[in-house]
Amino acid sequence: MGRNGTGKSALVHYIHGQCRNLSVGSVIYLPGSRPSYFEGDSLNMTANSRSQFETNSPSWDSSPDIRIRPISGTSRNERAIYALQAAEVQYRVQAANEIEVEGAVSSAIVRLQSKSSPLDRVNRLLQQANLPVRTIIDSGELKAARDGNIYSISQMSDGERTALILIADAIAAKPASVFLIDEPELHLHRAIIVPLLSALLAERSDCTMVISTHELALANSHPKSPIILVRSCTWNGRIPSAWTIDVLRSSESIPDDLRIDLLGSRQTILFIEGTSSSRDQPLYATLFPKVSLRHRSSCMDVRRAVVGLRQVEAFHHARAFGLVDNDSMDDAYKNKLLAEGVYALSVFAVESLYYSQK
Repeated sequence: MGRNGTGKSALVHYIHGQCRNLSVGSVIYLPGSRPSYFEGDSLNMTANSRSQFETNSPSWDSSPDIRIRPISGTSRNERAIYALQAAEVQYRVQAANEIEVEGAVSSAIVRLQSKSSPLDRVNRLLQQANLPVRTIIDSGELKAARDGNIYSISQMSDGERTALILIADAIAAKPASVFLIDEPELHLHRAIIVPLLSALLAERSDCTMVISTHELALANSHPKSPIILVRSCTWNGRIPSAWTIDVLRSSESIPDDLRIDLLGSRQTILFIEGTSSSRDQPLYATLFPKVSLRHRSSCMDVRRAVVGLRQVEAFHHARAFGLVDNDSMDDAYKNKLLAEGVYALSVFAVESLYYSQK
């Protein structure tokens, strides 16, 4: 997680290089630059071109340019669909061979009837992601089926294709694979990406998934997963040399509303009174350009937010402060707020700063 420009994609690319160096096994890297389309209505990939892709992809993926532009064109997408089709064919051929030898008592018959083939699993995940489309093998090709119509997967919507490619990669992957997914929310609505990733994580619990995302709801829906908050990145020319990060081993102890504030923030968070549409919001943004502003409806709500984050500082490294209207507070109450990290303005309300000479 992290704001735009903090180096999340660069960190995922760096992790990819480390995984290759450590020989952890099958590593599936999905850079943010990947396209969501196919070149034609039918796959161009053959067994030979897939072999060439597997040979060339380590070199392509090691280039820093992969973070900002697709180097392999749509081959990565075709590889995912090709691998899914191959897995489906292998599943059914193996079952047919077992039935041929064992006859009517073969356990393969029950396996086929259990709807657990690679394609069955893909369709179940599409359904769990709230996508009203199925996939079938028609005339030897993977196609989409919806409302009684059968058509090329290239004619699916951007979101449907993006989801299908991601699911195909996950289903066809070898056991204990490592997935490095940069911005899975590309072309996907949040109503789809959160249930889709949750379903994928459950479906491939044997795999490790490293996900870089701006989608706060995704991280918030997996409080047990470790979260890396990427604060900034130091560059040596085009190559990143260091990152400033916080690691939340688990954010379960952080209340939901504060977890969202923390995940989307800079390292310093200032809680203020008001709403996102308050007129004082742009004033505070001008006065404090290097902190993250979070609004609360009242002084009491600001206090609760600041105290709440400060009570769980063992789980993060963000600094939380509050700034509230004076509202004719007495000194004792202002000192009590100050001890909690909440500052009262020297004027009655923030709007008075327009007229203050201090």
